Amino acid sequence: MRVLKFGWTSLKDLEMISRTTEIVLDAKKEEEVIVVVSAMSKVTDKLIELCNLAEKWDTTTITKCLKLLKKKHYDVLKWLYTENPEKVWEENVEKSFEELKYIIKWASFLGSKISD
Repeated sequence: MRVLKFGWTSLKDLEMISRTTEIVLDAKKEEEVIVVVSAMSKVTDKLIELCNLAEKWDTTTITKCLKLLKKKHYDVLKWLYTENPEKVWEENVEKSFEELKYIIKWASFLGSKISD
């Protein structure tokens, strides 16, 4: 069994994701594989930015940041699921973004209570 770990550079765009996929499929031909991936390029930075924005409750910038994250993930999803990506998104990903918005809202609330 082989463990393959891919960092953000391997997931920075669709071309690199495609290359990473080929590596995994080639390795899988020889033996079982476990794949470990980190966040796509710039996603961790955006999540940190969202935490900082939550503290200030900058809703305009929070909304823009969430839209960028959604687009990045949706573009990959469309590439992976050429048939009916909207259904896959609704069933698997949209809930995670709703939970993220909920966490941001509570982080903002708690942050304001801590600083009072």
